Amino acid sequence: MLQGVREWNVQLVNSIMGQKDARYILNIRLSSTMSQDTPVWNYTSTGEYSVKSGYHLCNQLSTIQRPGQKENRELTVDLKKCCSSIWSLSISPKIKTFWWRIMHDGLPVAENLRKRNIKIDHACQTCGEHPETQDHMLFQCRVAKEIWALAPTRFGNEEEVQPQSHQNVRVLISLAKRDKRELLSFYIGWRLWKMRNNLVFQRKREHIVKVIYDAVRYFEQWEEANIKFNQEEGEKMRRKGQNPQDQETVPPCTQYFCCVDASWKDDKEVAGVGWSLHGIQGNQLIQRSSSTNPTNTPREAETEALRMAVRQMRALATIVKVRNTESISMVQDIVDTSKTNGFTFTYVPRSSVMLVDELAKKARCNNQNYVITWF
Repeated sequence: MLQGVREWNVQLVNSIMGQKDARYILNIRLSSTMSQDTPVWNYTSTGEYSVKSGYHLCNQLSTIQRPGQKENRELTVDLKKCCSSIWSLSISPKIKTFWWRIMHDGLPVAENLRKRNIKIDHACQTCGEHPETQDHMLFQCRVAKEIWALAPTRFGNEEEVQPQSHQNVRVLISLAKRDKRELLSFYIGWRLWKMRNNLVFQRKREHIVKVIYDAVRYFEQWEEANIKFNQEEGEKMRRKGQNPQDQETVPPCTQYFCCVDASWKDDKEVAGVGWSLHGIQGNQLIQRSSSTNPTNTPREAETEALRMAVRQMRALATIVKVRNTESISMVQDIVDTSKTNGFTFTYVPRSSVMLVDELAKKARCNNQNYVITWF
């Protein structure tokens, strides 16, 4: 940096760094309070490392294509898509977890136990005719095939059973997206596993009709519980006179609030920022938008927008509480200013900041200079 001023030494940075790295460095905003740098982990909302975030990062890195690994990469990407689709299904959480374990070959069937050096009979516990693999137990066993054929679903009837689990799960998800009634198939698979366990641990063999009946009953009970819960929540919101999507998030005793947002395309083009000041009744008092120098990430653009808004609020000296959206990692400037001025921050849904989102996009697209509007 240049001595005595808060600016990068552009000539020095360009002379010792490559073009891409130099542009990235010069895009970094310098602190106006000259605070010390702080190490931040970019893959969590708090900026602190967690084992969970490290695990997800390793999974993402594992999808990077290497020579000779195209087929494995495609399989990994497909598996991730299926797992993501499973978690979004409207079924019981324990059913979601069960099918997630299937996608990772995590059920303790005989073959998987043998891989862990557990001495056990490897034959299928239901039919006794083939080794008990996950694919066999759920889809290839003659008893399982009979249950799928009798179940009131398209899978196993109109849709043929595939040789591998992840292929069958993809078919089940596709059917469920077209027809909500096909979610029953996920309960059928879970009930097949329960049937197998009852036979292994309780020496109790169940009739296939009972297996199907129980799956239908569990599915209907979950649907009824969901409908009742949604009705009760809707009634609570109506009593409060609020819409669930627009529930107020401003802290109590607030006189004003400020919505902040930024618009970002890439690290080469200018970003746009916008904020809008409102009274507690929702009436708009001021709005401001501007383009700003390129930033390396959308998060940095959001943070720059927030810093600009905080400075303006401090200058106006009229706001008591402030809220923003999406800026997760706050720079030290914002923390220092908020502490001395009594500002607070609250995350709100994007639907609540459509006005400032439009202001920021317009400023970015038009490379707009500082514009402030009073109402």
